[in-house]
Amino acid sequence: VVAALAAYLMSDNGMNVSSSEATCVASGVVDSLGFDFFLDNEISPEDINSDDPFEGIDLNQEQATEMADMLFSGECFDIVDVFAREIFADEPGVLDGDQIRCFVSELLDSPGFREAFVASMTGDDSEDPFESVGNIFSIFLECDISFEDLAELGQIVG
Repeated sequence: VVAALAAYLMSDNGMNVSSSEATCVASGVVDSLGFDFFLDNEISPEDINSDDPFEGIDLNQEQATEMADMLFSGECFDIVDVFAREIFADEPGVLDGDQIRCFVSELLDSPGFREAFVASMTGDDSEDPFESVGNIFSIFLECDISFEDLAELGQIVG
């Protein structure tokens, strides 16, 4: 199960992380959820290699919180880098690396973002993690992201 999860995490469908990072996360997932979780939900290594190995399976609050704690801990990888790659994958270079890292770091530190992230793992998609950030404009100011940068980014992305 750990090997299959690690392979999935290294794939384009997963988090696209290194082998050691993927193995660390996969071990953390199995430790957080327990092996019985995979048995009870009939998730085999073959299922894990599919497009969405956890499709239709929601974690309970305790499991989701433990998973988020593991992911956000930085123990396995730099979560700011992973989220920055995901969020700004198609970003056309309007923001520099420092602005991107600052934005993602502030976003991940936002209690609203983390709460919505955990909720989404339980199947509660009522709140978008990005919309749950208290005052996103304060993050833009903190990270020296101007309204002109935002307008340019919006024109290119939108």
